[in-house]
Amino acid sequence: MKLIRTTANPSGAYPPIQEGRFLAIPEGMALWPEELDTTDFYQYNGFVTLVTAQSEGITVVTGYQANVEAWEAWKEILPPDPGPEPEQDPDDYVTYGELATAIREGVNAV
Repeated sequence: MKLIRTTANPSGAYPPIQEGRFLAIPEGMALWPEELDTTDFYQYNGFVTLVTAQSEGITVVTGYQANVEAWEAWKEILPPDPGPEPEQDPDDYVTYGELATAIREGVNAV
């Protein structure tokens, strides 16, 4: 069973859809049908507008629309991507053998 909160975060995005073997649907959550595609939901980082309906006292998501404006605004305030981490110089790399030798030397020096 898939569940989603019925209210968005303060940013306007919904948190990820929860999957599990739930015994009941908690208050404030809605059922996300298995056949409802999640591609756009995750592509827009949860910045969507949910369409819901009541069925037998359960809130069910019947569809959703990407909230592109909110998603674009959110992307604007993200910190810049730091890029890839620099490659480590092979000469700076310490092996387990070198560490063991250093420990033995330290122990013998006492």
